[in-house]
Amino acid sequence: MRNAVFAGLVVAAVLAACELAYRRARKVGLDPRRVVDATLWAFAGGFVLSHVTVLALYEPDLIFENPLSLFMVWDGMSSYGG
Repeated sequence: MRNAVFAGLVVAAVLAACELAYRRARKVGLDPRRVVDATLWAFAGGFVLSHVTVLALYEPDLIFENPLSLFMVWDGMSSYGG
């Protein structure tokens, strides 16, 4: 249950950030779609890299045992507080 609540809060934060970025882009005269696209790519990159960080720093043996674990981004994250 706690994971579902956490996931819901993360989704809400991403949606709020996209909405704020969209509004700010319109206000300052930038293309809002490009700003939102960049925001989503930044979030996606952050999620993927936080997973790779967990594997590389805390569980490097798992990478050698199962190289596909690098693609299992739902299975552990690190540094999502920053």
